[in-house]
Amino acid sequence: MSTNPSPSRTCFLTTFSTSMFTLIPPLFSALHKYLVLILYTIKEGSTIFCPHIDVSATLGKAIRLLALEAVYHLVVVDKNLTVHGVLSPRDIAAKLLEIHENEGFLEERVLRKWLSIPVGRIARKPAIALTRFVSIAEAAKLMYLNRIGLLPVVDNTGKLINCYEETMLAIHLIGDIRPAKRYATADPLTLSIDDKPTLLDALAIMVEERIRHVLLERSRSTDIIDINNLLLAIVRRPLEGTLLEKLEKYTRPATILPADIELGTIAELVTLLPERAVVLTSRTDGEEKMIITTRDLLKAMSEKVGKST
Repeated sequence: MSTNPSPSRTCFLTTFSTSMFTLIPPLFSALHKYLVLILYTIKEGSTIFCPHIDVSATLGKAIRLLALEAVYHLVVVDKNLTVHGVLSPRDIAAKLLEIHENEGFLEERVLRKWLSIPVGRIARKPAIALTRFVSIAEAAKLMYLNRIGLLPVVDNTGKLINCYEETMLAIHLIGDIRPAKRYATADPLTLSIDDKPTLLDALAIMVEERIRHVLLERSRSTDIIDINNLLLAIVRRPLEGTLLEKLEKYTRPATILPADIELGTIAELVTLLPERAVVLTSRTDGEEKMIITTRDLLKAMSEKVGKST
């Protein structure tokens, strides 16, 4: 993937293990300080990186790129960097479900044909974009109100200059002492392992409910899965059998924190976790669960309009 921003503004925090936060607390503290340093060296109205893909690239390549960068949107551009639309994993999954409905089954030939579709064919057009830079809070408000996770900035010819991306905007909340639960989503969609949900079941739910994550309740723990990893599983093994495999094969333990944690701590975590989400739970019985994602952080950021970001 070619990137428009300079190398010094390239995203580098995407795939750290959750266990680091329990095994190496000093690293977490040092990382906090380093991210804050980055925050203060970035001018208002700029961004760290802009994930984009060529309009002729395939859905298979897009899925790999989304998972590699741990983002949920790609700007679709041509060789001149002219913006043709924006692509999300939900768009890709919706196309798969459409094919499944029409075909009735998804043999390897059909799945490979789906993976070879050019991204330009299903990207959302026209893309919501800015022709000038705005403050971080203003960008966050626009993104939250329009339910988008990426906001391109283009010149007067439609050429991509840069963009605001929800995960990297989250670093502007580091140090924020507001309670995270104020912005979390209560009663996140949770499946039971006893119901034996499949990968296809989870994809259908995510598309229908317009969500990126589902939780899987085990007997003594809670797992999480995001839409990127489900799609990546199909890319790696494009067979109908993959779609019918048990969801538990692809989940991982959720990062669970007390509901009274500060927003700034959540902002740090989501920039490191590949699924970009944290589960919050009450200290008393642990039964009440909430989920907070990078989309929720946009709302928190948008409320800082008129304040320093």
